[in-house]
Amino acid sequence: MAIVTLTIPPAHVDRVVHALCISAGLPESPANAKQALIKHIKATVFNVERSEAELVALDAVVDPDTDGITT
Repeated sequence: MAIVTLTIPPAHVDRVVHALCISAGLPESPANAKQALIKHIKATVFNVERSEAELVALDAVVDPDTDGITT
């Protein structure tokens, strides 16, 4: 398992905690700021993987053979 460490200067901790909690719709606390980061990472991974899977699926779709069809 990877361990990610963030260093936030003490003068900015309150601002970062506030912004993360507000953006995640959580009550303001350091623990909720951590949960907001986890939530953001999970959503980002899901969105990227889903987009990549959609592109692969679209590449697998073959245009129908319409030769010989006239109006």
